[in-house]
Amino acid sequence: MTRAFYSILFAAVAATGCVAAEGDESFIIINNLVPEVDDETGEVTFTPNREGPFFSQGFVNPEAPNFFVGSLFESRVQAVEGRESLRTILVEGANISLEVSEVSVVSGAVVQKSGAPETIEFSVRFSSAVSPNGGVAVGIYDVIPFEVMAAIRGKIAAAAPPADADVFVEVTSTTTAFGDFYGDRIDSTSFVFPVVITNTAPSF
Repeated sequence: MTRAFYSILFAAVAATGCVAAEGDESFIIINNLVPEVDDETGEVTFTPNREGPFFSQGFVNPEAPNFFVGSLFESRVQAVEGRESLRTILVEGANISLEVSEVSVVSGAVVQKSGAPETIEFSVRFSSAVSPNGGVAVGIYDVIPFEVMAAIRGKIAAAAPPADADVFVEVTSTTTAFGDFYGDRIDSTSFVFPVVITNTAPSF
């Protein structure tokens, strides 16, 4: 999929009446949304909707340059009516840990594994704003960035799979978003999302 354009739409859930400025002062990652793609322009749009379609697992071809997601954030912060902007979380990025499996090569009825599992940790930067009182927003970022995909391609090449073999590498990502809240650092709950890198599935 060509990652030429991103349109990020934000939505907030309005509170009815007056609520107390209470809550557990955090935010959560609910899921990774399924994008809407314009057939003519290739523009990718993520609409923050709790009831919208989402991915429970990702698939990407090893020849893809990277793998990105649109994570749906929800605020657990509460604010009194009229003071919502003072209780908005300004998301600035995420810390990501990837558990990368060995390479599985399937040729006929034979399965061979090579390489060793490894852990890769890094941070990504992006901007989003999550309003209080159950507000939701989307953050778009690379969960498997360019340099990590290049390293995994090298790992697959070292396994020397036959041309007609199916190749699988399982990547389990753990993402913790972070941002600014009243001048203080705030972290989301951690979100685990599995991605299969394989030549048998299309890139999303």
